[in-house]
Parts: sequence; structure tokens; C-alpha cells
Amino acid sequence: MTRSAVTLVPSFRAVDALFVTAHPWRSATMRRLTALPFLLIFLATGCYTHYRAPGAVGRVIDAETGTPVRGARVIRPAIPPPVFFEGLPAATAATDKTGVFDLPPYSHTQIRFMYVRNPESLSGLFVVSADGYTTNELRGTATSHTFWRAQLGKILLQRQ
Repeated sequence: MTRSAVTLVPSFRAVDALFVTAHPWRSATMRRLTALPFLLIFLATGCYTHYRAPGAVGRVIDAETGTPVRGARVIRPAIPPPVFFEGLPAATAATDKTGVFDLPPYSHTQIRFMYVRNPESLSGLFVVSADGYTTNELRGTATSHTFWRAQLGKILLQRQ
């Protein structure tokens, strides 16, 4: 770079000095006060995860024999669009060889200007079915203390 090019480009201090002398009301305090609302908006904005539908945990057992039902399906039915605008999708979990299932809750993470508070509790409907058994419909309530999962306990299925 040649010496003439360096002299043509003013430094940032020189520009800042010109700006402050040309506009005395733009002092350092005024600049800090102007930056304060932007700082507050930046600190108040963030990613928030809020829960919209509960999950469930439990164990599915044959009512007659007391043995676990392997492969039983636990379904949280879909909720149509008027609720939460886009609606909530259905979710399904299957039991393992011990009859235990863990259906995760439905959560939504988004960038928001304000904090989105989770409700005190979430209630939901769960449909438990398995091949050769009658279908059970259960209602459960979940809180943050249960990690947003309804504790359904032992679910007895009757053979058809």
C-alpha cells in the first residue's frame, strides 16, 4: 500500500472525533443510553422450549395371566389445528419385552422476544391397544416434577 493511499483513508478515531465535534449532543453517555434498549432486547430474546402435550410412562400387563404384553401400542391421538394453530401430531410408543413404555412429551422450541411459561400441568388422552386385546382409553396428567410424563402405572389389558 502506498503512502498516499494511507493518508486518503481516515482512521476511525478521526471520524469519531469529527462526529462528536459536529454533533456535541452525541456524547459517550448518549451513545450508551442508545445502546441500552438494544442490549435489553438482546438479553430478553432467546430460545424457549415449552411443552404442549404430555408424554406417558407405564407398564402394560395381561389382566388374566399377569405377564407383560410385548409390542402393545400406546398412542397420544392428534389434536386438530384450532388448538395451537398448527395442531399437534399423534405420537406412538411400543412396549418392550417387559411391557414397559416411555412416550415422550410434545415440546416446541422457538426464538421468542418474551419468556413462554409452561403450564402448571398438562392433561392428555392415551389409547392403549395390542393384537388380541381390548383397547383401553386412559387420561393422565403430567407436571414438570414428572418430566412432563403422565404416570399411568400398570395398565391391565383384557383378552378379546
